[in-house]
Amino acid sequence: MTPTEKEFEAYYRRFAKNCPRCKGQRTILVNGVLTRCICQNKAVKRLYFDKISISPSSLKYKEWDDFNGSILNLEGDVDGALTVSSLEEAKRKAMEYCFDHWDIDVDKERNKAINIDRHLRDGQNLVIFGSPGSGKTLLAVLVLKELLRCMWIRKRDYRYKWIKFTDLVGHARWDNSRSVNHDRLDELSESHFLFIDGIDVYRSGEGHNTPPDLIELDRLFSYRRAMSIPTIMTATTSLRDAMKAPALAGLAKKWCGDELISMMCSSETVRIVLDRGDIVGKLQD
Repeated sequence: MTPTEKEFEAYYRRFAKNCPRCKGQRTILVNGVLTRCICQNKAVKRLYFDKISISPSSLKYKEWDDFNGSILNLEGDVDGALTVSSLEEAKRKAMEYCFDHWDIDVDKERNKAINIDRHLRDGQNLVIFGSPGSGKTLLAVLVLKELLRCMWIRKRDYRYKWIKFTDLVGHARWDNSRSVNHDRLDELSESHFLFIDGIDVYRSGEGHNTPPDLIELDRLFSYRRAMSIPTIMTATTSLRDAMKAPALAGLAKKWCGDELISMMCSSETVRIVLDRGDIVGKLQD
């Protein structure tokens, strides 16, 4: 969702008010030249982050320690936990995706070790499989936050998008009342980093009875693979099961298309699987 001018102004004022450099003035003198204060750039980046539609929104403000292996039910109560090996491997792979190495003290070494933008060169993707409440979206959000920190440290304006898979399917769907949203699909195709949350297969009676135009979905993902642009995905265990079972493979491709399934199975993609265990952990959103 694009911020309004009113929202920009509110963030500009808020960040300037708390800025020790400009002290609310929004500008500072640099070599005798009146220059926009860095707090105004921080305001823009924070506003765009706050406008991302992530559910629940509280995930935006979690840190690596909050990914602790708890599995939540629909009411938000702890209903189980990941296996110890699954938790450790998931965290290791996710941190390796973001940093030079996984075994770091993020509070002390983050700025030196962060290296997520290397995937613009190697084109490596990431997919996180898990059941509802397992923490797959939280893990993807942590990766997103490291991308934003990397952009700030490197002073780069990489284009990134976060989208729910149901919304992506909606943009790629057409009927008698509307056409495919080509502009939005092109925007997603060309983003430097694309985050897709909740990739799944749908069956009759689940409220998503019209599949997307697979030609459009294949075009999007084939472009990203050809250009080696990284895609970070979360997906359900139902989709993973469908991908593995010959009898259900057609259902997976019906909703996701050949290119997305191929991307998730490719050697270009790091795969994380959040397996359920029997030990109940601490509460996690």
